[in-house]
Amino acid sequence: MSFFKVSIIFLFCLVIPNQQDFVSFLPENSVTELKNQQFIVQLYFEVKPGFHIQAEDEVPENIIPTSINFEKSPHFEILKHSFQVQKYQVILLGDQKHKVIDGKFGIQVYLKAKKLQKVERLKGELHYQACDDRQCFYPRSLKFEMSL
Repeated sequence: MSFFKVSIIFLFCLVIPNQQDFVSFLPENSVTELKNQQFIVQLYFEVKPGFHIQAEDEVPENIIPTSINFEKSPHFEILKHSFQVQKYQVILLGDQKHKVIDGKFGIQVYLKAKKLQKVERLKGELHYQACDDRQCFYPRSLKFEMSL
């Protein structure tokens, strides 16, 4: 390999930042409960210290809200889901107040089984944009999977 090619690869690695995840899925904390013919799944996530992600709603224009999508299954249907944030942090963007999530948060999911014995796994993807106190980063997607 020529010196020129090696130099280009080295510079490319320096200039392009490593793709970093700012949120982790906590499967060991997540729980499932069967109540009134419905599964109630509590998913838990954690934002890395020093960062925050956008709230799921009521975000200013040009801000990407956090969202979650679930993989379709022939064995169950998703009835509804809701974010469970103990306390939103509020930051200022110019003169506009803005809700963000930091630390641990949950998402409660209600499932209706089509065949009760067949509900085994819940798979999905959390879409978020992380920021620190200086900058916001490109949006990320975190795939997760949980045994029920």
